[in-house]
Amino acid sequence: MNPAQKQFSLSRAESKSKFLSVKAARKAARLLFSIAVLLAGGAAAVRGQSALDGFDPNANGLVTVVVVQPDGKILLGGNFTTLSPNGGAAVPRNRIARLNPDGTLDTAFNPNANAQVNAIALQADGKILVGGFFNRALSIGGQTRNYIARLDPTTGAADSFDPNANYFVHAIAVQADGKILACGSFNGANSIGGQTRNYIARLDGTTGLADAFDPNASGDSFPGVGSIAVQADGKILVGGSFTNIGGQPRNNFARLSNDTAALQNLTATQTTITWARSGSSPQFTRVTFEDSTDNVNVDYNFLGAGMAAGGNWTLTGLNLPTGQSFYIRARGYYRGGLNNGSESITESVWNTLLVVPTSPPRLNIQRGANTDVVLSWAASFAGFTLEANPNLNPTVWSIVSPAPVVSGTNNVVTNAVSGSTRFYRLRK
Repeated sequence: MNPAQKQFSLSRAESKSKFLSVKAARKAARLLFSIAVLLAGGAAAVRGQSALDGFDPNANGLVTVVVVQPDGKILLGGNFTTLSPNGGAAVPRNRIARLNPDGTLDTAFNPNANAQVNAIALQADGKILVGGFFNRALSIGGQTRNYIARLDPTTGAADSFDPNANYFVHAIAVQADGKILACGSFNGANSIGGQTRNYIARLDGTTGLADAFDPNASGDSFPGVGSIAVQADGKILVGGSFTNIGGQPRNNFARLSNDTAALQNLTATQTTITWARSGSSPQFTRVTFEDSTDNVNVDYNFLGAGMAAGGNWTLTGLNLPTGQSFYIRARGYYRGGLNNGSESITESVWNTLLVVPTSPPRLNIQRGANTDVVLSWAASFAGFTLEANPNLNPTVWSIVSPAPVVSGTNNVVTNAVSGSTRFYRLRK
């Protein structure tokens, strides 16, 4: 059987998991699987909703992975060769395509893979990572790429990223620092990123070279790593067919430590929320922001979707409350699992009290009698100290005497000046 061929068995979603059996010419049959969990609150809505809403891409072959971009466009990969969107004529699209939200084809995007696409992951800059069975000359995006590639987000052309795996890639995950985790059937010398990596590796986001991360999976006659997901703390969950990984006996499922810390910081002003993320934190495909006065789940109000900038996500144009305590909740969504077919959520909640900064008091200066200088500022600005300096040397500021007296609505100080120059400031 051709390596790109697959056998599927799909049961009812309410009662059973979905299993995917992969037959490869070079290897005996091996069962790889992913488990999808339906949220109980949405089950009734799923069963009661008609699929006949006009959305009908009509692929002529297997679809193994679907990813929704932040702009609503839909990436799909698999083993199809044409799409006939919404009843239209068949259009050639070999194993990877992008649809507009209404199901029509994005005609500018055409990577034209020569074999099945298993995994699709989005980078923060919009570039598209893909893994699968494609290999040899002009295998995807107009370039020779073996089993893993990165595509231009507009045209689908492959860029210079070329880890050059020696066998199938089944799943891809991206860290917030831009490093790329890949797993699959590659193994042995020079198997991916120029290094010996058995079934799992971490790649530099620019060069595609493998770094020092090396769990070195092994096991039965036909080992492999089929699924991968990154936790909020940076630890890495992996599943597949193995009996040893990370130097420990583990049967088919394990959690790996990460040599890079997962960092995050949620901050806000009255108009902007920023969720800064770096290190080994999972990179998200989309982020939502909400607020609440009591941190009760049903009381959260949707504020909007975040915009990505590097590893950070920002929402602007807000008018958040000031002078009162409230909660901000950020939720990040990202893909993992076999064929990147599962979605995970990371959540951060911050209790804050925003105070609108006030303008500093205006210091008024007037000449008085003789060498006196009269200085005044609004009495409503409490806690400020008047200081003087003859030359702006930061080490010689001194408190002005006498102490201010209140005259009407102002604090007033009359200061006798000696010398030709004197600088004043209010400090709190």
